[in-house]
Formats: sequence, structure tokens, C-alpha cells
Amino acid sequence: QIPIPILDELLDVLSQGSTSTELVAVHTNASSNGGRKRSQAQAQVPQTVEAIRPAYALCKKILQRCEDRMSTPIVRLVNALLNHNAETLSKSKSILQQTRLHGDQAYRIIYELYRVTPNVLTEVIGNVASLLSSEDDEQ
Repeated sequence: QIPIPILDELLDVLSQGSTSTELVAVHTNASSNGGRKRSQAQAQVPQTVEAIRPAYALCKKILQRCEDRMSTPIVRLVNALLNHNAETLSKSKSILQQTRLHGDQAYRIIYELYRVTPNVLTEVIGNVASLLSSEDDEQ
């Protein structure tokens, strides 16, 4: 049994995505002619760069190496997040009371799990499909 706080941390890292945008300064050489003397000055130009988040890379390795032991607890938690309505809440109340994740993160977590360990989602896809079809019926 994997403690819910550990799953929280792993799934929270996943929900934030694999990359982050960082602002870095790039040095460029700018030359100027001041009469006979030629001097070079370095100017810093800000630039944004997409970088792989180290926490995501670590989380990905943990999930891939421990997929067989972690898949059932992850499925229970993700299904509880998806079905946070009153009927399911009574069944999975203990899980939802222990987690700090919320239902709004569920689809992002599912997307990232699909990218990292797609086999974990075999027991979640049916739930997602029924939720999507019920959302279509409401519209």
C-alpha cells in the first residue's frame, strides 16, 4: 500500500507538466567604433527557454520503475478525483479526505500519465469515457 501523501506529490508534479519556462540572459557581443579605437561590450538580452523540470524527470522514472506496485493506488486516486460527486464521495471518502489534489487536476494528471506510463490508465479510460459522454448528453 502506497501512502496517499506520496501519490499526491508524484501526481502533483505530473499535473504541472514536463517543462517550465525560464528567463535566461544571453550574452551577445556588440561592437562599436569610437573613432580609431574599437571596443567590444557585452550586452545581456533576456530570452525565455523551455526546460525539462528535474522533478518531472524523477517522477517519471519512479512511476516507470514501480508501475506494477503503484498502478492500483494511482487508479483508485484518479478515479476518486474524477468521480468527486456525492454518490462516489461516500465510497472513496477516505481517499479524498487524505489527498490535497482536486478534481480540476484529474484530466491533466491523466494526460501526463498517458505520456509516462500509459498502461496505468487501462482502468481509468472507461471512467473518462463515461464522464465525457455524460458531459455531451448534458449539452
